[in-house]
Amino acid sequence: MANPIANLLKDFKQKRRLSRARSLPAMQARILHAEAKQVQAKDELAFEIALSYRFEADGQAAYGSAFSVWFPVENYAKSLAAQVTPEAKLKVRYNPKDPFENYALASDNPGVLPFQLAE
Repeated sequence: MANPIANLLKDFKQKRRLSRARSLPAMQARILHAEAKQVQAKDELAFEIALSYRFEADGQAAYGSAFSVWFPVENYAKSLAAQVTPEAKLKVRYNPKDPFENYALASDNPGVLPFQLAE
């Protein structure tokens, strides 16, 4: 049975993280790789698309990753991942003091990818 207090705390931390991310500066990143991966969703298997990306912040290369919402069918997730073209662009937000703290938000990238990013 899920702990309701733990769930509330998790939701609060997620909202705080998203609020902070939205306040950070944004820039374009280049997607390096997209791949469908299996995840455990409660008692079922599901699939997500993992993206890796690269961008430049103050002349230094920085890297990050983002994940899609979950899909119930592996072949569907794989077909969506295959639609991500090399060199595709993604808007990311980053901490200027530590560019490796970065976020690709669904709200910054509507229609950019053939699937929705998880937030």
